[in-house]
Amino acid sequence: MSTNTTQIESPTESNDDDDDDNHVVDAAESYILHWNERSRKLLLHELEG
Repeated sequence: MSTNTTQIESPTESNDDDDDDNHVVDAAESYILHWNERSRKLLLHELEG
């Protein structure tokens, strides 16, 4: 019986971990997009000036 309980709890825990990972990925993507945009603007400014 305790084995069944453990098996039921484990997927729930891993799902929570996946959610946390998704938040980290979202934060990383927005950070990268922010710096890509900033770099693009700086490059355009240098090319024009």
